Amino acid sequence: MALEIPRLTVQGNAQLSDHITGELADLVESMIGRGHNRRQIWQELLDQHDYLVTYDSIHYYYRRTRRPTADHADHRSGATRPR
Repeated sequence: MALEIPRLTVQGNAQLSDHITGELADLVESMIGRGHNRRQIWQELLDQHDYLVTYDSIHYYYRRTRRPTADHADHRSGATRPR
């Protein structure tokens, strides 16, 4: 017995997008500016803006457009700041 895999479909005027560019990028940037994390951005795009976008796309965009600051890079590497 084969398992049926649901397919992602676009209904009505919803937009299917994996690339975050143009108006979608502007919308994501405004959400980042309001302090939303990646999951909140993804959920709001799906629930309130009729975008069908993968969480991976949001994650990729966020990581690509947000370079770690020197403090974050030092923290990840285990380096400490001089006192």
